[in-house]
Amino acid sequence: MSASKTILLEDSPLVKAISFMCVERPGVMLVPPDGTWDLVFIRDKHGTRAIRTGLSTTSVRLQHNGSEEILAISFRASAKLTAVDAVASLDKGFLLQGDHKRVAVAGEKFEVPAFHNADVFVERLARQGLIQANPAIQSILDGEPIALSARTLQRQFKLTTGMTHKRFTMIERARLAAASLRKGEAAQNVVHDLGFYDQAHLINSLRDILGQTPSQLGHLDPPRP
Repeated sequence: MSASKTILLEDSPLVKAISFMCVERPGVMLVPPDGTWDLVFIRDKHGTRAIRTGLSTTSVRLQHNGSEEILAISFRASAKLTAVDAVASLDKGFLLQGDHKRVAVAGEKFEVPAFHNADVFVERLARQGLIQANPAIQSILDGEPIALSARTLQRQFKLTTGMTHKRFTMIERARLAAASLRKGEAAQNVVHDLGFYDQAHLINSLRDILGQTPSQLGHLDPPRP
């Protein structure tokens, strides 16, 4: 059993969401790629662990030991820790140095945040120049790219996010497809609306990127031969 709460930060150029969850029992959680990278703080009877993740290209299975409190700060793809190689961070998690009171981020030490002051923690990172928003990348994500050459935009996109814009778009499309199917949208409509070639293409994308089968989503029939 677990309890959770989440704040969505629509106007923040750096953070997409801040979430807190109490996990009472051991188990496994499937975390799909959502176009963000995270700073995660896990408290249990042994102390506090801080983890930095890169963006994900596939779903990740997280093992919970139980009796954990988990704070996750989910950063936008257009935000980048200046001292971090986003390409090398893709699909990886890194344990940060620190203890139950302080944590080292990009070589600087900060007080371990809580749910109520996580925004202040992010502001301190930004004030020290350790994290920056890339307006060019956000313009691409908003569908209104600024006036730079396509090559420059693609290079900046990979340096900031760790992946190509094409790969990022494929992941986002799979995520949107799964959300539509869970709401009961017909598979053929999802194929048409999101630009899949056919239903088989949709199924393969869901399996490869989200690690979920059509039966797990509940609203998708197998393609006809």
